[in-house]
Amino acid sequence: MQTGLPRALSGALSSGVYGGAILRHVAAPLFYVAVAVWGVAALWVSITDWREGRIPKVVVWSAALVVCVILLVVSLLLDNPGRFGLAVLGGAAVGAFMVLFYCLRPGVIGFGDVRLVVLNGLLGGWWGLEWAWWSLFAGVFAMLPIALLKALATAWSVKRRAVIKLAEEDEATPPGEGASEGTSSGEGASGREALKQAWHTTLRAGPWLCAGTAAVVVYRWVEVGVV
Repeated sequence: MQTGLPRALSGALSSGVYGGAILRHVAAPLFYVAVAVWGVAALWVSITDWREGRIPKVVVWSAALVVCVILLVVSLLLDNPGRFGLAVLGGAAVGAFMVLFYCLRPGVIGFGDVRLVVLNGLLGGWWGLEWAWWSLFAGVFAMLPIALLKALATAWSVKRRAVIKLAEEDEATPPGEGASEGTSSGEGASGREALKQAWHTTLRAGPWLCAGTAAVVVYRWVEVGVV
């Protein structure tokens, strides 16, 4: 007498295994589509931010909507809606953090960067909440060397212009007269404003934020796969 599971139960289990494999094969290409949509948006945003200093909100929110819908479908195919919840939570968490930073330090970043971080966090959060944060941190780390060089170059340029201007004023000032204290303090304030304006207009965060997210996606893709 044959032992083991009855034939009907065995067939049902086999069907479930094969059905799960089929769903995984369907889910994986869908996730590739989500990554492709993000990639197109990231490339578009990087180019416009680098050239024009702006991040089109229509591109970011459209990509976020499409990626969100695809991730929902993929999570349902995998019978794991929790992954979709983590992705949305990741995007919301890093977005809220960036909104707070934007309010506390106005002028350091633009609100387009905040929107972009939400999109990046949505994709990174597919692998867990911590990877939404890593998508942000990786972009910041990638940007740090450029930001430091920009800050040094901008500070040197502003200081050089201030020194030249003071030298010209000294030459034009009659002997025995000096610049007033109010003038000196005014020059210092204008120098700080010039430094802040130069920093904001020369530092483009968009390409680096996208590069950091791309690094996280590739790392997780290689390490654990997409589904």
